[in-house]
Amino acid sequence: MDISQQIKRELDKIKIYKKQHENNKENFDELIERYSKILMLSYEANDEIDIKTVLNEFVNFVDESYYRYDFWPHIEKTLEIAQERKALDLELECLCVKGFMYFKQTKKSEAIEVLQMAQSKIKNHNNVRVEIKIYVYFALIFKNAGGYDKALSFLNKVEKLLRNKEFGFTRERSTYYNTLGAVHRQIEKYNKALNHYKKALVFYKNLKQNKNVAKVYNNIGILYQRQKKHKKSLKYLNLALEMKKNVGISIDTTLSTIGDTYTEQMKLKKAEKLYKKSLALSKKKEYTTAIISTEIALGSLYKKQKKYKKSKRMLKKCEAAAAKTSFYSLSEQSYAALEAFYEETKNHKLALRYSKKSREIYQKIQNKKYEEQLIVNDTFNRMREKELEVEKQKEKTSEVKHRIKNHFSVLNGLMRQLKRRKIEQTGIEKIENCIKAMTSLYDMLYEVNDLEPTANLGDFLERLTMQVKDVHQNLDTASLRIVVKNDLDKNITLKAASCLELGLIVAEMMTNSYKYAFKNFDDTEIPCINIELKKNEEKTMIILEVKDNGCGWQEEEVKKRKNSFGKIFIKNYIEQLEGEIEWPKMNEKGTRYLISVPMQDDE
Repeated sequence: MDISQQIKRELDKIKIYKKQHENNKENFDELIERYSKILMLSYEANDEIDIKTVLNEFVNFVDESYYRYDFWPHIEKTLEIAQERKALDLELECLCVKGFMYFKQTKKSEAIEVLQMAQSKIKNHNNVRVEIKIYVYFALIFKNAGGYDKALSFLNKVEKLLRNKEFGFTRERSTYYNTLGAVHRQIEKYNKALNHYKKALVFYKNLKQNKNVAKVYNNIGILYQRQKKHKKSLKYLNLALEMKKNVGISIDTTLSTIGDTYTEQMKLKKAEKLYKKSLALSKKKEYTTAIISTEIALGSLYKKQKKYKKSKRMLKKCEAAAAKTSFYSLSEQSYAALEAFYEETKNHKLALRYSKKSREIYQKIQNKKYEEQLIVNDTFNRMREKELEVEKQKEKTSEVKHRIKNHFSVLNGLMRQLKRRKIEQTGIEKIENCIKAMTSLYDMLYEVNDLEPTANLGDFLERLTMQVKDVHQNLDTASLRIVVKNDLDKNITLKAASCLELGLIVAEMMTNSYKYAFKNFDDTEIPCINIELKKNEEKTMIILEVKDNGCGWQEEEVKKRKNSFGKIFIKNYIEQLEGEIEWPKMNEKGTRYLISVPMQDDE
C-alpha cells in the first residue's frame, strides 16, 4: 500500500471514530493525535495534494471543536515545506489557513496582513479558487467588524469570479451564498438572507456536506424566528438538530434556539426542558458563553412562569458570570433581562438602574465595533498602500531595467554587424565583451532590489568591484596589471536603495581611476585601487574610502572636467544619502575619496 492510500484509509478511520465516540475532551485529544500523525505521514509522502487534503480536514476539525488547540506548528511546518518546494498552490493554501485561524482568534489585523500577502502572491498565478477564498475571508472579517458595505464589495468580487464558465465552483458557490446570507442577516435584510441561505443549501446538499447543511438549516430557523414565523422556524431548527446529531456536531445552541421559539409561543414547559438539556451539554464542554446565554434565557423563562425567586437568583448569577468575561453582549443580555424582571416585579428604581446599565453597555459595544472597524480599515488600507508602492517600484525598476538592457542589445547588434564587415574585428570583440559584462553588472545591481528590502553592503561592494574590474580588463589589456584590493566590513546592512547608490558611486570612482590614474605610470610600482569599508568608533557613521596610487588630480585636467557628469552624479548620490565627501587633493600622488554616511536606524 502506498502512502497516499494509507492516508486515505486513516482519514476514513477518523470519520468512523467521530461517529462512534462522544464529542468530549478525551476524544478530542485522541483525534488531534491521529490528525497530527496523518499530517506527518503526508509530509513524508511529499505529495502536495495529500498535504492540502489532510491540512484542510485538520483545520475544519479544529474550527468545529469547542476545545482550544495550538494549531500553529502544523501551519508553519506546512508553509515551510511549500516554500522549500516552491509549491505556490500549497503555500497559498497555507496562507489562507493562517489568515482564517487568525480570524477565528479575533486577530483581525494579523488575518488581513496574511491574506493580503496571499493576494499579492496570487497575481501572477492563476488560482481562482484560492482568490475566491481570500475574498470570502475578507468579507467575514469586515462583517464581524461591522463593515457591511466593505464585506458586500468583496462578495461582489467573488460573484464576478464565479461567472467563469470553465469551473463548476460548486464548493465556492455554496460558501459565497452562505457568507452573503450571513451579511444580509446582520443588516436585517431577512428575505435576501433567506434567499441566499437556501441557494447555499442546494449546493451543500449536492456536495453532501451534511455539517454545512445542518448549519444552514440552523441559520434559516433563526431567521424565521426573528420574523415571528414560528412554525417554519421550528421546522428548520428541528432539521438542523437531527442533522447535527447524525454528523456529530454539538446540538446545545440549537436546543437553546428551539427553546427561544417555544418561549415566544408561551410553550414554557417545552422551552424549560430544552434549555436545561442545552445547559447540561454546554457545562459538559465548559463552553462559558453558551452556559451564560442559556441561563439568561432560563432566568427570563422563570419570570414568565412567575417563579420570581428562581428567576432573580439565576439572572444575578448570570450578571456576575458575564462581568468576568470579555463579551459585553452577555452583560447587555443580563442587564436587559434584569430590567424586565424588576419592571414586572414593580421595583422601578432597580429597573431604571438596569435600564441605564443596559444603555451604557450597548454604547460600549457600539464604540468597540466602531474602533474595531477603524482598526480593520486602517490595517487593510495600510497594507494595500504598501502593496501598491511595492508594485509601483517594481514596475519602475522593471521598465528602467528593460530599457537599459534594450540599449545594450542594440549596441551588441551593431557590434555584430561591424564584425561581419570585418572592421577592426579584434577591437570590436573587446567592446562587445565589455557590453556583455556591463549587462551582467546591471543585473547584479538590481538583484539586490528585487526581493529583499535590505542588503549586506560589504558583500554587495565585493561583487560589484570585481564586476567593474572585469569590465575594464575586457576593455583594455593594460588594465590587467591593475590590482583591486578590498578591505570590507561584512557586518553593515543597509536598505537596498542605499546599497545601490553607494555601489554606483564606487563604480564611478573606480572607472575614473582606470581611465585617468595610470596613463603614465611608473613600472617600478604595482598599480592598485583600494576600497575600504568600516564604521566609525561611535558606530554612527559608515566610512567608505576609495583610493589609488596613480598620478592624482592634476589641476589642468580637473579644470577641464570641472562640471563633468561623473562629479555631478557622485555629489547627487551623496546628498541623497545625507552623507559627506572629502574630494582628492590637487597635485598630490594618488587620488583618495573619503565618504561618510549615517548608519540607518532599521539595520
